[in-house]
Amino acid sequence: MTDRSQIASPFERVFIKYSVEGTTRVEWVLSRLFTDKQPHTFTLQGAYSSTNNPQFSNIGLSATNTYFLEDDEKRIFAQTQDFYYRVKLVTPVRTYYSEIVSASKNLQFRDWRLSRDVIRKETLRHKKYTSLKGFLLKRKRYGSRCTTCTDYLTEEVTDSNCSVCKGTGITQGYFAAVPSYLELALHAAREEMDNVQAVGTKKEVVFQECRMLGDPIPDSYDVFVDSGSDRRFIIHEVVAAAEMRGYPIVTKVNVRQANFSDIVYTIPLEGS
Repeated sequence: MTDRSQIASPFERVFIKYSVEGTTRVEWVLSRLFTDKQPHTFTLQGAYSSTNNPQFSNIGLSATNTYFLEDDEKRIFAQTQDFYYRVKLVTPVRTYYSEIVSASKNLQFRDWRLSRDVIRKETLRHKKYTSLKGFLLKRKRYGSRCTTCTDYLTEEVTDSNCSVCKGTGITQGYFAAVPSYLELALHAAREEMDNVQAVGTKKEVVFQECRMLGDPIPDSYDVFVDSGSDRRFIIHEVVAAAEMRGYPIVTKVNVRQANFSDIVYTIPLEGS
């Protein structure tokens, strides 16, 4: 059998996001075929050139069990030079490097300023007026397969309440929580109940067209945690409500409030 971990690079995609204060967030997605044993240690590196043997230096501290790292130095305010990033990944097997990405690849400076203003106003709206304050739990889509509940041949999950992977099929299930906001559209809420099931089946409350920031981008089956009540909402459909040149600024999501017996209530916020 071919060793699937021996691939040229485990990084499928690396992209850059900018928050309100100018902090650069570098996010990545690893290949589902990547099976190197954990721990996976990530380090963000930067350089002022991408050619002629660039001298990359480490930025900030290394981290494990994450899908992003941040550079809090406001480099993009200096327009005389571009800046480039890459991600270094160290596993017990070997060391990998991502592709090199430009700090100004996604948005030009004018577009970035417009996006920053939209994000600032949207964040103020979330904080002061409309939204639940909480955390976003990103579902793992790559990593070590759960050996407790996944089928050996098909890799399908056989137990949605597995305590090891939380029903995701990937060991430990979710990344550590990041701060986020969710505006519940109460006017678009509805209750669903399967009449075929036995009497007493719990109703599921679905909220449609809720708003979230696009940083980080929510995905289907991620989980939002209300910090005030610990209610947990499972995200389903995600569409961009506002974007700049393909850069998502605001998203609209449909969410379902999880029953209190759901496995998602056992997910720790600090990750694992």
